[in-house]
Amino acid sequence: AEIGRILQTLDDTGLANNTLVILTSDHGEGLGHHNMVRKNFLYDEAAKVPMVVAFPGRTREGIVDTEHLVSGVDIFPTICDYAGAATPPKMRGLSMRQLVEGKATEWRPFVITEVTQGNRMVRTRDYKFVAYNGDPRVQLFDRRKDPGEVKNIADTPSAADLVKSHKKLLADWEAKLDYH
Repeated sequence: AEIGRILQTLDDTGLANNTLVILTSDHGEGLGHHNMVRKNFLYDEAAKVPMVVAFPGRTREGIVDTEHLVSGVDIFPTICDYAGAATPPKMRGLSMRQLVEGKATEWRPFVITEVTQGNRMVRTRDYKFVAYNGDPRVQLFDRRKDPGEVKNIADTPSAADLVKSHKKLLADWEAKLDYH
C-alpha cells in the first residue's frame, strides 16, 4: 500500500515519467528454511533480495532477469548514471542502466555478499561458495542442481577445482578492499 501511495503521488504530480524508481530491501529472512529464522547467514533465503527498477519509457517492463548477478552496491552507480553524475572512484558497484534498458553490456561474473564478522559468499552463475570467518570448513552449492542449497559439495573430489577457483575469486576481491 505504501509503495502504491508513492507511485500514485508521482502520477498525481506529473513526475512518474521522469522518475527512476528502485525497490529493494536490505536482507531476507530465514523463515524456517534450513531451520533458521534469522538473517545473518548466507543461504539464499537471507542473502537474496528483490530488486525492481522502473523508469517509464526507458526500462523494459515485466522482465525478470535471472541471468545477471546484481547487488545493492549497484544502486548508487545506477542513480548516478541516470542523473548524469560521475560515480565516486572507490565505488564497487556497476550501473544497471544497460541491463534494465535491455542493452547489451559486459557484466560481472560473480558477486560477493557479506554478513557479520567477515562471513562471505561468492555467487557465480552456477555456484555459491560460502566461507565463515574462523571456520576451516567451506560450503559449495550447485545452484542449478540444488537450488535449495541442501547438499554441500565442497568436500567432493569432483568439486576441488571449483572450490579452488571460488576461493581465489574471494581472496582477490578481499585483497582489493580498502579499510580506510
